[in-house]
Amino acid sequence: MYRRSYSAGEVKLLNVRRIILHTCIPAKLYVILFTSVFFISMIFFTAGACDKFPSAAYDGSELAAVALSQAGNEGGEKYWRWCGFESKVDWCACFVSWCAARCSDSAPELYSCADFAAWFDSHHRFYDSDTDPVPGMVVLFDNDYDRSPDHMGIVTGIRRDQIHVVEGNRGDTCCEVIYTAGDNRIYGYGIL
Repeated sequence: MYRRSYSAGEVKLLNVRRIILHTCIPAKLYVILFTSVFFISMIFFTAGACDKFPSAAYDGSELAAVALSQAGNEGGEKYWRWCGFESKVDWCACFVSWCAARCSDSAPELYSCADFAAWFDSHHRFYDSDTDPVPGMVVLFDNDYDRSPDHMGIVTGIRRDQIHVVEGNRGDTCCEVIYTAGDNRIYGYGIL
């Protein structure tokens, strides 16, 4: 059997070919792996988007009416006690939970803004702040601009570019507050 001998220049060229061959194959695998992960994540992302609850079909008029009927209540004791607290807490979420329970036996009992936001998100019922709200939607606020909700209320009406909201624990009372559409404190909306 004949064995060829290589010059120093040919050996360097063969080594370069080996390096290219060994680095290109893993690079191709990375491209295939990245492409696969990208398409799989897009499938899951779009599946969640397709399951989103349609806000146009939502009738929250009963929830809005219950919230309006509570305007003027002070102290919030009936709301935070209903939630099981023995002493006063920030009770805006308790107010929303209490109102929702008056409208449905299957309403979630949640007692914080963060819990509501997580529930809306996990049930595909969270809507960004640029959504056109409808009465009965829960509105979440980020008053300290830290990208997490810290207050909430119930949308009771829309008039031109104004959003009417009944909030619990606004100055320790239930009251209707009017916001301009696009107010930068609005974190987003949810549907119960």
